[in-house]
Amino acid sequence: MTGDPELDLDGFDEEEDLATSDIVLFADDNGEEHPFLLLAELELDNIDYALLSPLQQIDDDDDEHFDVFIFRVTVDANGAEYEVVDSEEEFARVREAAAALMKSDGLEHPIQMAPPKK
Repeated sequence: MTGDPELDLDGFDEEEDLATSDIVLFADDNGEEHPFLLLAELELDNIDYALLSPLQQIDDDDDEHFDVFIFRVTVDANGAEYEVVDSEEEFARVREAAAALMKSDGLEHPIQMAPPKK
């Protein structure tokens, strides 16, 4: 996750973009998988983070807001591991950086960032 973080939801076309976008699957306690769209990646204090949103919320054209969840990302030989950011201080720092990223990208769609549910 190097380079400048990017966030671009303007003109998001699910037919075209989902085939090439990063989809992350999370399994709930019942083993049911839930797809999340990787909106952006950013690095802060030499730690990588991912901004993810439930795909269902993005697909819902009637919803004016959608949740963005922040995860710490570690990558090893087995792939990416997404960890909950459970420190309120760390979450606040990353949320501030993510908000600045979204603003600099001219994101017009209102987004409500929420800490992951424990």
